[in-house]
Amino acid sequence: MKRTLFILTHVASGWEKLAEALERDQRVQVFNTGGGYHHPDDVHDLTDRIHRRNNSAAVWADVIQFNKDFTLKRLMQHYRIVVWTKEFEQCRDDLLRLGYGSEQAEHYYAYRLDGIKQYWMRRQTSLWNPDLEREDLLDAILG
Repeated sequence: MKRTLFILTHVASGWEKLAEALERDQRVQVFNTGGGYHHPDDVHDLTDRIHRRNNSAAVWADVIQFNKDFTLKRLMQHYRIVVWTKEFEQCRDDLLRLGYGSEQAEHYYAYRLDGIKQYWMRRQTSLWNPDLEREDLLDAILG
């Protein structure tokens, strides 16, 4: 099984900063596939992508921004996750600029955070908004 990392986040969270920090380690390549993960075979769609490191140290990562795109609750022990969020007040304007109505933005954010919390509760060893300056960022995430 190839090493896989899922970044659980939400729209307008600034997850790109986390991706940049992770990719400083050449073992990691972050894909933003927009795909969904509902069956273990779906993970193969990610790990079949060409990785800049073609060796056993490679880590494939994908960004998940919607609850509907990740339903592998029973398989969480096989995958690593890291959570990246912002407070609603910090991303409200960006959500509005992206076309969310005011009430829709609030509902999306609340619903998404509930979904993220459910996964985090299954993997409480996962990091939530890790310090991006950590020397051992990837090792801390992969545990």
